[in-house]
Amino acid sequence: MLHLHHLTIGFLLWLFRLNYVMALKGDGRCGRYLCVNATIHDNSVIYQLTPLQTPVGWVALGFGRKMKNSHMIVLWENDDGSTTISQRFATGHTMPEIVQRPPRIAWPPDTKPLSWHQNATSLSFEIQRDHGRIHNSSEPYYKNFIWAYSKYRPDSPNPATKIYQHFAAGQVILDFNKELIQVEESDESDVPLTRPIIDSANSADAPRPEPYTAHELIVIGHGTLITIGFLVLLPLGSLVARWTRTISPKWFKIHRISNFYVGLPVILIGWILGPIAVFDAQASHFLDAHQICGLLLFGLYVLQILLGRYVHACNQRPGRTGHPPSNILHACLGLVVIALAFLQVRSGMNEWERVTGRPGVGHWSHVLLKTWTVVLPATYFIGLFLLRRQFYQERQGLGPSSTHYIALSLEGSNSPVTSHIVFDVDDMEENGYVDSKEADTESPLLRKR
Repeated sequence: MLHLHHLTIGFLLWLFRLNYVMALKGDGRCGRYLCVNATIHDNSVIYQLTPLQTPVGWVALGFGRKMKNSHMIVLWENDDGSTTISQRFATGHTMPEIVQRPPRIAWPPDTKPLSWHQNATSLSFEIQRDHGRIHNSSEPYYKNFIWAYSKYRPDSPNPATKIYQHFAAGQVILDFNKELIQVEESDESDVPLTRPIIDSANSADAPRPEPYTAHELIVIGHGTLITIGFLVLLPLGSLVARWTRTISPKWFKIHRISNFYVGLPVILIGWILGPIAVFDAQASHFLDAHQICGLLLFGLYVLQILLGRYVHACNQRPGRTGHPPSNILHACLGLVVIALAFLQVRSGMNEWERVTGRPGVGHWSHVLLKTWTVVLPATYFIGLFLLRRQFYQERQGLGPSSTHYIALSLEGSNSPVTSHIVFDVDDMEENGYVDSKEADTESPLLRKR
């Protein structure tokens, strides 16, 4: 009878423990540099940070939307295997300052959480739970964090020691109302848990955590304008130049409007929003490949504009050659700018998840970008079959329309009067060419009376 009583008590304790484990709440997110996992207990929350890059210097998790004026926990592993927990306060583009009396104290967790990767370095801390809306609330509760990752470990285990500048930083949003189903504990020898990858395909059915912040709207504006400018307007100007320059004298006007009058304001505003977004997030400028490539891309675009104006000015001069090297350089540089823009837009799509903490861009965006990457070059290179016609027109000094008409003169085709009348009609020129239909009417024999 006593044995049965013990079994009953043990069974009830097991059910209580099982219900407790299954009732745990928390969330986890992963990006390119760091995985963040949070597990909520009665009066505390355990945060686990797993760097995905090497080497690992230090990692940090802060509470808020921006690096500026945020409390954060900085972690790094020492030579003896211990973990330093340094509570700091970020004031801006300077090293976060040590906080002697933080609002909540962080300490090493009693039980080290499992790592998502068998050989990965996982650092964790436990901190007093901020109840607020989480306590006895059935509504979804989302919490904003900032994170940072550095490749350089501090020189000392002292929490107040100097730390080196972060290599990457961003935002992450965790849902503290998610259920963590884990029936039984696992030993270290078990297979590591699969890290929670943010799947953009499945995120469409999930409710948005909250409206876009001002910072996120700046990032969206930056990406949208840059994509329209570099992957819509500039390719449009290039295709017009490639396909219609041998057909209509109006091609250059469309080319100039698309690439300069409309393209320049769109690209300039979009590019300026990039540094504004970085400054708003209190991050470092021109640190990663995306920022450096963006600066290079904008510089090449400005150079392309200046080169285009130079080529157009040269085309207006008498005695120009049929196809000078500057024209070839202008065309090749334009192709380089567009090709680099494809890579930059792709990089920016990957940056969205890192800098905002939200799920990645929709799968349709990647499909559309890949499709355009194939269609655009194919359309342009098919247009290269018109080069033979273009070179013929340039050798003959003919315009791109009605090229079989030749101006007449009483003194013959070599008359300087005819040459002046036909090839110096400023109001009929398009990129140095004359519309031969109208030019013929200006020659002496065809002038209307």
